[in-house]
Amino acid sequence: GLAVTVAESCFDTGLGATVDVAAVMESAGFGDVATLFSESASRVIVSVKPAQLPEMLKLADAAGISAVQIGFVGGSRLRISVSGRSVIDEALDDIESLWSNAIGSYFEKQRAIA
Repeated sequence: GLAVTVAESCFDTGLGATVDVAAVMESAGFGDVATLFSESASRVIVSVKPAQLPEMLKLADAAGISAVQIGFVGGSRLRISVSGRSVIDEALDDIESLWSNAIGSYFEKQRAIA
């Protein structure tokens, strides 16, 4: 989904991101979870230098592709808002560590129980 894609795009760069996206239609009470983690077809995250943004939007429009700026790259945190409401605000180093160790941590717990 969107949150994972943005986070993974920041990993190994040392650069965070600040993003604000419109809420998707709530499905079965999932709210922000659907907005942040659903995997709809045909959505793409593109990062360009600020000076290149007008040209990228112009190219997308000429191709009949809907494109909007959702944020910017910079800082050391991952900040994601849904319709202007902050839902994620974490240090990039912390979430990268959680992400890179998630599978090992899961199986370590399973082994400790067995």
